[in-house]
Amino acid sequence: HGPTRYDNRVKPDVVCPGYSVTSAQSDGNPSSNNCGTVGKTGTSMATPICAGAAALVREYYAKGFLTTGQADPALGFSPSAALVKATLIHSGRRVRSRTVSGAWVTPTHDAPSFAYGWGLVTLESVLRFPDSNFHLTAHDAVPISEGQTVDFCVSSEVG
Repeated sequence: HGPTRYDNRVKPDVVCPGYSVTSAQSDGNPSSNNCGTVGKTGTSMATPICAGAAALVREYYAKGFLTTGQADPALGFSPSAALVKATLIHSGRRVRSRTVSGAWVTPTHDAPSFAYGWGLVTLESVLRFPDSNFHLTAHDAVPISEGQTVDFCVSSEVG
């Protein structure tokens, strides 16, 4: 949980599902080819889900989905880590409930919070595809110098 020690930044940045996640189960015998599953809970489940989401975001930009919502390799680019992080943060949605000692409780904090960051990663809310009802624009690696500002004008329609 945040805030960070010296500068009070919001941490975590985002959260991913980590309660009762179906995971691979091993019997510990490398020759058994065990294909079982088991329900697991905790950061060992949430962390790989967030890492996988980051990999999908990177692939989205690299395969050129940004402009039309469809893959176009000619429009693909290697996104900066900052753009991948910004996309994940922008995808954050309010955490509706969590479990504490087996009981479901409703969070009392809106995003950002020091418990949930900017919220639950929800990629379909920010990555545009052909059936999406929104347009996605991303500016990556806009060079700025210390003390310099860069302004962007954004318009949004009601609804």
